[in-house]
Amino acid sequence: MALALPIVEPVEKQPLSFGETDTVRVLLNRTIEELLSDATIQQRRSAANACISRLERYKNEVPDALNQLKCIMDDLTLLDHLSPDRELELTERLLTLYVNASDGALIV
Repeated sequence: MALALPIVEPVEKQPLSFGETDTVRVLLNRTIEELLSDATIQQRRSAANACISRLERYKNEVPDALNQLKCIMDDLTLLDHLSPDRELELTERLLTLYVNASDGALIV
C-alpha cells in the first residue's frame, strides 16, 4: 500500500524566525558595542573578532553589515591606538551601520 504524500508548492525563502533575527541583531549590536568600548584597540579588535566569527553563521542574512564590519576591522588592523579624529570616524561608521541594520530605527 503506497502512502499518498501531499503536493507541496515551492515557496520562497522564509524570513528569519523571531529567535534568529534577534540573535543576528544581538550579534551586530554586540560587535558595534565592542568596537566602541573604552578598551584598548587590541582588546576591541579581539572582542569584535569573536562576535564577527559568530556572525559568520548568518552571513547570508546580513551580508552587507558583515562586509562593512570586516572593512572596519581591516582598517583597524594596523593601528595601535586611535586619535580623536579616527575615533570619531569609527563612531560615525558604526552609527551608520547600526541605523542601516535597524532599518532606520534609532534608540534614543
